[in-house]
Amino acid sequence: MQRAGGRGWHGLEADLVRIPPGRTHISGTPYHRLGIHVGRPVRAQCRCGGRQHRRLQKHGDIDAVAAGLDGVRECMILRLEISKDLFHRAAIDLGRDPAKAISRI
Repeated sequence: MQRAGGRGWHGLEADLVRIPPGRTHISGTPYHRLGIHVGRPVRAQCRCGGRQHRRLQKHGDIDAVAAGLDGVRECMILRLEISKDLFHRAAIDLGRDPAKAISRI
């Protein structure tokens, strides 16, 4: 796993994460997460926030997971963690209501 720490980023972390085949539980975090699928396509069954998704997950597909939600899946992802403060500031800078923006994730 490669962490973004030490790069001078504030409120943003990046990891390249291999999630093994089979059922894997990913606990909720205080960060909003983007998982960008890298590698070969896999048949994914993901469950997050009480909703279940089944699909062919291929290179470049992105999953957004709001802070505090757990997830279950198998794949290789580039995971970006975005602090609530950074997300809030970015939404305001873009002229968006942060509460409405996070409800779309």
